[in-house]
Amino acid sequence: MSAKEIGGGVPSNVTPAGRPEFDVGFASDTSSWAPYQKLVLLLCSLVIVLDGFDALALGFAAPAMLPDLNLTKEELAPVLAIGLIGMTIGAAIGGILGDKFGRKIALLVSTIIFGSMTGAIAFANDLPTLGLFRFIAGIGLGGALPNVTALVAEYTPQHRRSFAVTLSLVCMAVGGVFGGFVSAEALPALGWRGLFAVAGALPLVLALALFLLLPESPRFLVTRPEKSNELRQIFERMRLDVPSDAVFVDRTESGVNKPSATTLLRPPYLGDTLLLWLAFFGCLLAVFMSFNWLPTMLADAGFDLSTSSRGLLTFNVGAIVAAVLVSWIILFTGSRLPMLIMALGGAGGALALSRIGFDPAAPKLLLLTALALLGGCIVGLQVILYVLASHVYPTLLRATGVGLSAGIGRVGAVLSSFIGAAALSGFGPVGFYYVVAAAMAVTAIALLLVRRHIPPSAKSEATPAAGT
Repeated sequence: MSAKEIGGGVPSNVTPAGRPEFDVGFASDTSSWAPYQKLVLLLCSLVIVLDGFDALALGFAAPAMLPDLNLTKEELAPVLAIGLIGMTIGAAIGGILGDKFGRKIALLVSTIIFGSMTGAIAFANDLPTLGLFRFIAGIGLGGALPNVTALVAEYTPQHRRSFAVTLSLVCMAVGGVFGGFVSAEALPALGWRGLFAVAGALPLVLALALFLLLPESPRFLVTRPEKSNELRQIFERMRLDVPSDAVFVDRTESGVNKPSATTLLRPPYLGDTLLLWLAFFGCLLAVFMSFNWLPTMLADAGFDLSTSSRGLLTFNVGAIVAAVLVSWIILFTGSRLPMLIMALGGAGGALALSRIGFDPAAPKLLLLTALALLGGCIVGLQVILYVLASHVYPTLLRATGVGLSAGIGRVGAVLSSFIGAAALSGFGPVGFYYVVAAAMAVTAIALLLVRRHIPPSAKSEATPAAGT
């Protein structure tokens, strides 16, 4: 077979029948970042904004919900936990289904589930009903993340991939900021039921846009020969010329013939898989302890509902700034050192906040600054962890690998509901932030040992991503 170049400078072999091979992987990795690809980023980012809003809605609503339903913090903890169990299941199942049936359909179903079930919480009048709706919503919330990660990674040229994935996933924190603004206005005006009605309706509207506008991943479609016409249309929208008789292949993939979760626990992925699981566990334990209990801690200290919501808002603003900044730094330094600094910064920030405490009479600027820095380190790191996981695994394992990493991490998030409640009841905010510091120290150790970190962009442009 002879070699030549076809549309967009894509190198190609010629089949024995004389038909050119169009290398989907090479074209996706080296193409310009066309408006069509940026549309995918926009749609996926909007999903994550609303995923973040809905994931945090219970934390925002808790100060108003507890007295209305005559519940204590300890009674709410199982509801927080069962929602996180749903996210754990959803992350694992959503990733596997995305690799098997397509990222688009898995993401669409996830969005419909978390939107409808979050809206249903507005009608809950007792703890079992609240727990059921939150559990099912959690399945949708968890299922969205691995498929967004895979879609954005596979639609972005390699030299911009880590930055684009970060932009999409940092929208989890944008959702927290958005939720903070909405909650600060909606809780006094509409009550907690109105807040959940709004949080549920928005994803259902977005689901229609996903159905109409979101394409499937080219690197998924190349494994489905019957989808060649759809694949050709996608690359034309990406401004690449594809010969009418081209045969689509993906030469950048090697070593994985079909998606299988067991492959993650065999060489060459075993070591990094276990370390990623540990890093996700520690980081998500710290993140969700803060997400679930920060508004309540501020309310218990004497802050009003509006200030309590804005405390979590500030926490998420720090995450947005830090994640975007670090993703840019990673282009030049690679991911190991920046991620390690974030993890250690999260541990140190938690210890510092345990000393500052929560005093409504003290200047709020110091407290809000500390919350912003802590959010930047721990929530910002959570976002970059998804970027790292999308780099470690090849296309056929990407959604599964990211989903299972997130799923294992959600075990830490589940435990955070009970650990947070126990720490607050037994030791107050000081003990609470000691636990956060310990979790981030564990995360730092795991990240130090991960082998397939993202290289600087100069290297990643020359060679395929690790594991591909």
